[in-house]
Amino acid sequence: MGTNRISSLQALLAHLWVSVIRNRRLPEDQETKYIIPIDMRPRVHPPLPQQYFGVAVLGGNVTMKAGELLELGLGHTAWQMNKMISTFTEVEATNFFESWAKNPKLC
Repeated sequence: MGTNRISSLQALLAHLWVSVIRNRRLPEDQETKYIIPIDMRPRVHPPLPQQYFGVAVLGGNVTMKAGELLELGLGHTAWQMNKMISTFTEVEATNFFESWAKNPKLC
């Protein structure tokens, strides 16, 4: 699942995040968070059936300070998104679902 390439979606989402933060003129030390969708289909076992029509997506959090976003630019921001997605493994997905089954919450 890990990749050393930034996807076009990650590049677009990074551009949106940086643009929003720039236009809000937030203080440099303010923490910002972006919730990015993570496709769960390749991370669940047994695999979902082909006929499954539901949404198999979880939100992953990427947190950076406003100053970091603006200073380090789009490439770094997209790379942080990529790293978060690639580290979300089958084990992480299983742990999330087991935890959620014990204490279900809507976000």
